[in-house]
Amino acid sequence: MAGPWEPGVVGFKAEDTVPSHPRVDNAIEMTVVTSTGAYLTVNNYQNPDLFWALRGGGGGTYGIVTSVTYRTYEQLPVVMYSVQANVTNATVMKELIGGVIHLQPNLTDDGWGGYGSFGNDNMSFFCINVNMSAAAANASTQLLTDYLLGLGAEGVSSVAGIYSFSSWYEWYTYIFGSAGQNGANLMLTSRLLSRDTLANRYSDVAEILYDCQAFFSMIAGGKVSQVDPDSAGVNPAWRNAVVESNCAVYWQEGATAEEISGLTDQLKTWIKEMHDLTPQDGAYFNEASLYEIDWQYTFFGSHYAKLKEIKNKYDPYRLFVVAEGVGSEEWNEELTCRW
Repeated sequence: MAGPWEPGVVGFKAEDTVPSHPRVDNAIEMTVVTSTGAYLTVNNYQNPDLFWALRGGGGGTYGIVTSVTYRTYEQLPVVMYSVQANVTNATVMKELIGGVIHLQPNLTDDGWGGYGSFGNDNMSFFCINVNMSAAAANASTQLLTDYLLGLGAEGVSSVAGIYSFSSWYEWYTYIFGSAGQNGANLMLTSRLLSRDTLANRYSDVAEILYDCQAFFSMIAGGKVSQVDPDSAGVNPAWRNAVVESNCAVYWQEGATAEEISGLTDQLKTWIKEMHDLTPQDGAYFNEASLYEIDWQYTFFGSHYAKLKEIKNKYDPYRLFVVAEGVGSEEWNEELTCRW
């Protein structure tokens, strides 16, 4: 596989912080070894159906990808908008969450992408854009800044700032340069929140995000939404999405099976609540749960049947399988025996 962030093989996420150049739309060629032993070059002209599937139709169920060639872009200066807020009570915090996600399309439409988290009494969020002046960045983010300042009468304190960097790499080392976490015991679920959801159901979504103390990624919208949903195998829900939200449960080493079971039940509750509220929105395959509802549609949308045909063509021996990946319904739950 070309990287753990790529939902079979090429997709979104990880360093795709600005939703303008996602990998799925900028892969131009791959080489693949299939289960029959064939070594294939795949692109828009050679084995185009496999090329279509490998751009987002994962996990690793089609073959072994040995190389990927990407379209790249010139290095440009980066501007970052960062905001933090502290809240005094639950009602206002839910209002803040709803307001913040409701305003996200305004940011993605202007080319911003970033990450944030909601606690029970606080929020932190940052996003970046490229080749934008500080003055233009201030103007572009003013609506969100003003919204948070307007909550001051309800006990919300917030601070926002604009920071400029000469390149994406300079920004990345500034944010992620220190040693990170080495691992954690967790299970999570994700939801690709659509523009329609953020326009019409943001208050209901905020209730769930408050309950799970969610984190969110603003990595869709922008140019991602301007591409034909059927141009690549990736879940069409990405093209309608603006925000990916995540709810997670955590436990310490030594936790009992009963404790973990209780946390699993809580995760399943959030999954059902979010699915019932946003049944068309889908989930991100690499940051989701084995307990997602209707996984074929949730992970692959209307592309599932075509992806299954392509898998059967290039993997006739059914050698490659991952949990809840294309074709995995033919296997038992442990993936040790095919029906």
